[in-house]
Amino acid sequence: MKLRMPRAAASGCLFFFICAGIVYGQFASRMPALKAQTQADEAQIGMALLAFGIGSVAGFIGVGPLLRLMQSRVMLRGASACLLLALVAVGFSPSVPALCLACLLFGFCTALFDVCMNTQAVLLEIRTRRSFMAGMHACYSVGCLLGSLLGAACAALRIAAYVNFVLVAVLLFCFWHWASARLFDDIQVENAENSRRGIPCFILFCGFMALCAFIAEGSVAEWGGLLLHTVKGADEGLAALCYGVFSGMMAAARLFGDRMRERYGDFPLFLGGALLACGSMVLVLASPWLAVCLAGYAAMGLGLAPITPIVLSRAGSSGRMSPKAASAVVSLFGYSGLLVVPPSLGFIARHAGLETALLLPLLLCTTLVAGSFAFRKDA
Repeated sequence: MKLRMPRAAASGCLFFFICAGIVYGQFASRMPALKAQTQADEAQIGMALLAFGIGSVAGFIGVGPLLRLMQSRVMLRGASACLLLALVAVGFSPSVPALCLACLLFGFCTALFDVCMNTQAVLLEIRTRRSFMAGMHACYSVGCLLGSLLGAACAALRIAAYVNFVLVAVLLFCFWHWASARLFDDIQVENAENSRRGIPCFILFCGFMALCAFIAEGSVAEWGGLLLHTVKGADEGLAALCYGVFSGMMAAARLFGDRMRERYGDFPLFLGGALLACGSMVLVLASPWLAVCLAGYAAMGLGLAPITPIVLSRAGSSGRMSPKAASAVVSLFGYSGLLVVPPSLGFIARHAGLETALLLPLLLCTTLVAGSFAFRKDA
């Protein structure tokens, strides 16, 4: 395969990050519509999110063997096409069992897509000897914002979820071939030190920190809109903006993430972000005013923005494990949070209320505050 010019290669990779964000933003923002369409209660929505989590974890476990059989660019092409089809399947789900099956496929494709697009971003950095990862993740958050805003507009116009999802899938397919042609072949790296002694404790700790951060982010994506709609009294269109303001602030913060790390270091950024996320979550749960709740979710996005990039960077550069293996472990831990927490939140909400259920992600934000002290020494 011919070596791509940096700008062309970056634009192709950038499309897939934006695409992933748009698709997930659509899924998160139309959750109230899917709940009404399938006549599900909170516990049943929790089961659908459990299916999404199971599919994600299965994808992260299976992606390694699959990548040994094919190039990441080939898998990314297939996973992206399947992800768009899975989104459409979610939109057409007429019942809770159908929604669970569609979410299972959606989660599996999301995991494959995530690993492959990050692999392509790493290849881009290696080929060009320039840093792109933070910007790519910012573009993912921009995609989440765009997907959420589009979902909010469709909800306000009373456009059915399946029509919304079909339109988005067709639009993204129009750019799919163009972006696919700009992907890189994998680089074969000889890793003499692929350790067989197990996973180092620091990598496991980084994985746990990622799990806490992912759960906090997921609580906004999957339950924030329902909290505003069913507890705070927001209409569906306004509730759909919840994840949009959160991901918008996260995108803005990540655009400057690399510069902030260089200037202030990992520990102050991690600790400050975790404290801001805690305070914002308290504000959202305590305030009866919708504008304050939306501002709280925006501040929460700002606080959580630097945490996952710092954890991934420190795990990969720790020297205790190869960067590729460390990244895979941290990602597996992070997405495992989607398996454990969504159903528990649904069941807690059913018996004690959604506000009580959301105390769990608040507790995990507090755990991030304590865990930040492990990053006091810069790598």
